[in-house]
Amino acid sequence: PVLIAGGVRALRLQRLIENTPTVKVRSMAMGLVEVKGRVEARSGTNAPFSGKPCAYWEVEIDIQGRRNSWTTVHRNRSGSPFYLADETGLAMVYPQGLQARLPITDSETCAGLNLPDVYADYLREHRTRLGLFSRLSVLRFRERRLDEGSVVYLLGTAQPRARVTAVNDEEAFLATGTDDPAAVALRANRVRGEHVSTSLCPSPGRTFTPSSP
Repeated sequence: PVLIAGGVRALRLQRLIENTPTVKVRSMAMGLVEVKGRVEARSGTNAPFSGKPCAYWEVEIDIQGRRNSWTTVHRNRSGSPFYLADETGLAMVYPQGLQARLPITDSETCAGLNLPDVYADYLREHRTRLGLFSRLSVLRFRERRLDEGSVVYLLGTAQPRARVTAVNDEEAFLATGTDDPAAVALRANRVRGEHVSTSLCPSPGRTFTPSSP
């Protein structure tokens, strides 16, 4: 029954993707849409395992069982919004509830009792289901990244972006005219954000996939 239910959901999603035409950012109507565009990072986000900058990331930790089988014991993903741009406009994507179909960009297998610092630090900072017995086994750490400049298809719900004006310490810092790199990047991000008129929210079951070459 579980396999049948999963197959039915996958078939429904596949038909939804096939029956939803791809539109330009400027032509998006409010509601369910599919768009194709280039990913642009909105803030400085680094993937937790590789430390490489990206717009979005997913990680998982697996434990090795009998007959070289693997069981996933931990999953995590970034929640920071990013931009999706095409030749007509710019939209902001909120990745909460996202179902991404991304290839594995980094994978490493390690003994649980002799982990590199990057993995040991991650386990200390995040609650996982790894107990003492699990640490005696072999662990696999896998990472998926969506790098800036990647071209993807995204199926989600378009809605008008709320207009909010806020003044904080960083904005006050910008008003001084400093040439600090962080301030310059923040200023550029604010300017780019002013051109965003639409936001995309991939509700549960919605997806994005990399574009074919």
